[in-house]
Amino acid sequence: TFYFGQLINLRFHQGRMDELSAIVAQEVENNPGIPSLQAALAILYCETDHLDDARAPFTELTDRLDDLHRDLSWLVLTVLLADACFQLGDADRAPKLHAALEPFRQQCADNATNWFGGVGHHLALLEHTMGRYDDADASFDAAVRWHERMPAPAMLARVRIDWATSLVRRPTPDRARASELIAAAKATA
Repeated sequence: TFYFGQLINLRFHQGRMDELSAIVAQEVENNPGIPSLQAALAILYCETDHLDDARAPFTELTDRLDDLHRDLSWLVLTVLLADACFQLGDADRAPKLHAALEPFRQQCADNATNWFGGVGHHLALLEHTMGRYDDADASFDAAVRWHERMPAPAMLARVRIDWATSLVRRPTPDRARASELIAAAKATA
């Protein structure tokens, strides 16, 4: 379990989730009682541009989030759902995830095996999804500064890429700022 979890995390940060498609789907089938595996499957589908496939596990988990046991994996599961929510553009479910994560804004998401950085980064994704762009910018900026201080270069690059993505998806895109963030992410990577 620990090896598999670390492999998912590693491939996530490497942009190589596609290598795990078959095994993650099989693990979800073999372990239906482990919601964090379903969240991993949702993010895998998002990361590999299979957004239609991501909707079912994302929707099912988010809709029953209040009923999920808050165990060691809950925070990781919830930030993965936030990431999927951003990628799916699900403005209806974003407020529920934001409310669940807000009390953890100043914490990192980990389950003693995997680390997905500062929760503030994932709140920025949800704020974007809700159309709260000023809040998203403030949260992204704080997440950049936080990951710079740690230092956490993989997450710093990901925060900058997500912020750039947010900037170009807005009704009035800021492509110049997005280009700066992508250049900084490349340098960090």
